[in-house]
Amino acid sequence: STMNLRAEMDRMAQNHARELEQLKKKVTEAFEAEIQSLKSALRNRDNDVDALVPEVSRLQQINAKLEEASQAQAREYANLGAKLERLQAQYERENQSESEA
Repeated sequence: STMNLRAEMDRMAQNHARELEQLKKKVTEAFEAEIQSLKSALRNRDNDVDALVPEVSRLQQINAKLEEASQAQAREYANLGAKLERLQAQYERENQSESEA
């Protein structure tokens, strides 16, 4: 009876050891699959970054050129406004001179 009990306990221990090994194997496989998934996602992100960095740089250059053109246009507009005021003042002076004459 003690021998049967010991044999049963040994068999249970072996079953538990097998189950533990199977569980460790499943956990390891799941862990490795997750690592591969994360590595793949990281490669995709790196590819996206590699594609986007030059595009961002190009857009920054375009933005700088547009800002420069906008400032030049604002200066030109201000100059035209000043020129218009001078011409209006000149026109008014000439009209005033003609009406006084």
